[in-house]
Amino acid sequence: MKLKSPTKKILIGIVAIGLISILIWAFKEGREELNKERERERPVDTEVRVFKEEGKVMIDLDEETQERSGMVIAPIEPMTYQKENSQKDRKGVLIPRSAIVWLEGEPFVYVQEEKDHFAREEVLNYILVKDGWFVSEKFRPGERIVVAGAQMLLSTEFRDQIKVGEEEKGEKEKKEYHDEKHNEQHEERD
Repeated sequence: MKLKSPTKKILIGIVAIGLISILIWAFKEGREELNKERERERPVDTEVRVFKEEGKVMIDLDEETQERSGMVIAPIEPMTYQKENSQKDRKGVLIPRSAIVWLEGEPFVYVQEEKDHFAREEVLNYILVKDGWFVSEKFRPGERIVVAGAQMLLSTEFRDQIKVGEEEKGEKEKKEYHDEKHNEQHEERD
C-alpha cells in the first residue's frame, strides 16, 4: 500500500513530533537525576560534628540531614565464601562496592554506631567478589553501613579539617602582618 504525499507528510510529522517529545522527556529526566546525584554527593551544608572516640573518627549527622543528602543506610549481608580448589567455607559479610570510600590508598566504610553517629572503619583482609567485597573479620551481619552518600561523609569530614587549617593560617598571617607593622613603627621612631 502506497501512501499519498500529504498523508505521508502528516505521518512523518507525527512520528517526528513523537520522537522529539521522547527526547525532551529523556533529557529532563536525565537532568533531574543528575541534579539529585550532585545534591547527594555535595558536602552537607549544616553544622556537622567530627570527633574522635576510642580512636575512631566519628561524624555526628542528624536524621533530617541524612535524608536531605540522599544517604542510604543498609544492613551488611552475611556471606559464605569458598576459595577455588578448596572444600573449606569461610563465613563473613558482603560489603557493597558503593559503600567503599578511599583515603590515602586504603578502603573505608562508614558504620552507623547510633542513629546520628557514623564511624569511619578501615576495611582489612578483603576479597573482591562479583557483588562487592567479602570480609571475614571486623564487620558483623546486620551491622548498618552507609551504602550511598559515604563519599559525602568523607568530604564533609575533611571539609571541616580544611576550615580549621585555613583559620589557623589566617591567624598566622594576621600575626605576621601585625608584627611587621609593629616593627615598621619602631623603625620610624628610631
